[in-house]
Amino acid sequence: SEVFEILGTGNRANPLRRALAEPFFGDELYIDFQIEYDAGSVDMPDEGDGEFFVLWLDQEEGSFSDSHSGNIPNVGIHTDGTTNRFMARYNSGGEAFATELKGGQSYRIVARLWKSEPGKDLPFNRLDLWVDPSSDQEHTPLATRTSKAAPSTVRWIGFSTGRKTEPGDRI
Repeated sequence: SEVFEILGTGNRANPLRRALAEPFFGDELYIDFQIEYDAGSVDMPDEGDGEFFVLWLDQEEGSFSDSHSGNIPNVGIHTDGTTNRFMARYNSGGEAFATELKGGQSYRIVARLWKSEPGKDLPFNRLDLWVDPSSDQEHTPLATRTSKAAPSTVRWIGFSTGRKTEPGDRI
């Protein structure tokens, strides 16, 4: 597996994005990745403004600075106001939070993007998130979100930083 280091910019950035070999129209898509946030670069919400970093799944590539957040499935890290947590969301302000992020620790993130009603043209209206899942957690995600206006196709996947991701942050 490939390893990438992503640095913050202090602004929105999509430093790593790829088109899928073929557009995905199926009813269920699983994503699995490892993430480690450098311990020395994690800002706590009570001392700074917290952290933000997501993996997004979209029909469009977007530009280097697109937010990929308007009914677009995201899993990643955001502040709940008091701590930095892993989260699932479709829209800014609509996060479902899970495990607290601790810098310098490696996490396995698993997400399930799926259609509650099967069909090529129907939206991926459900997003589930697990952090370091065990084999008995298949039916009990730590966070779940829904959106009726989600895309029906996934053509692009990427990682995005936000304004909370400072230039010294290493992911």
